[in-house]
Amino acid sequence: MDDAVRRIALAVGYACAGLQSHALRAAHHAHTAPRSVPGGTDRMARPLSSGTIEALKLVRQVSDFFGEGLREHIDRSLAAPEATWPPADWKQYDEERMKSAASVASARLGRHESVTAAPDQ
Repeated sequence: MDDAVRRIALAVGYACAGLQSHALRAAHHAHTAPRSVPGGTDRMARPLSSGTIEALKLVRQVSDFFGEGLREHIDRSLAAPEATWPPADWKQYDEERMKSAASVASARLGRHESVTAAPDQ
């Protein structure tokens, strides 16, 4: 999350300086989803601490900023009665992961095309 905040601040700085293409590129990079969800939250012992639950709920509120899948990962982490890693069914896990990767790649490609098409002002 710290990375996203820094990248957003960088994008605003570039925009204020009139460097539109740099601002768009920095904003595009800010949309990268945090690696800790689901990576870290899946491995956490249950019950989750109140601080962790509060932080996940805050990130969930802005999850649309980071693209598809993050909200669902957070919901699964919050609902899981025990650590969700390693998966019980590796085949199902691989199938879900491939679907998720395909939708994220598709969304990123669409955003990348709009970022690279905008000229400097």
